[in-house]
Amino acid sequence: MNLKTKKRGKKVATNEPEFKVVKTEQIVVEREDIKVKIDNIEQLSSLTINYLNAATEAVEQGLEDAFKVFQQIAKLNDTLQEVKKRLEAEAIDEASKFDKNSLKSLGWEIGYTASQYKYKDDPEVQRLEADLKERKKLVKIASQKGKYIDPDTGEVIEAVEEKPGRAYLRRRNPNK
Repeated sequence: MNLKTKKRGKKVATNEPEFKVVKTEQIVVEREDIKVKIDNIEQLSSLTINYLNAATEAVEQGLEDAFKVFQQIAKLNDTLQEVKKRLEAEAIDEASKFDKNSLKSLGWEIGYTASQYKYKDDPEVQRLEADLKERKKLVKIASQKGKYIDPDTGEVIEAVEEKPGRAYLRRRNPNK
């Protein structure tokens, strides 16, 4: 049984089989029902990209069910995102050994997230955010009705343009 870390650091048991790396000079992964030998990660990446392009073309030509392919790609994406998270710190350490121009020539750079400030600690920011939230409510009402007259102030609030949302697929239970 495999343990998977969910959000907030809790580990839960899954029925997913565990993979075990056997060698390091060639990546060999074993699982009860399969044995995978990968001579290099570039080969695996290239094959995956080719598969995804072929699957997309098959959907566009009406040969494959778009929803079925979308589900599989979503699973791949989830796995890739998890692996990226697990490897990022070590990859940054390795990348920092390159000088800036060499790293740039490989198409990469080390970036940094923006600093975050605790605006909630400033009472004036809190007041302005509350005022903005209230104003947005009034503008939304005006946009739904054509215009709105604020009963407290008598101000006429005009409608603004609405950009409609778009449809998307969201998985409710990512373990399925």
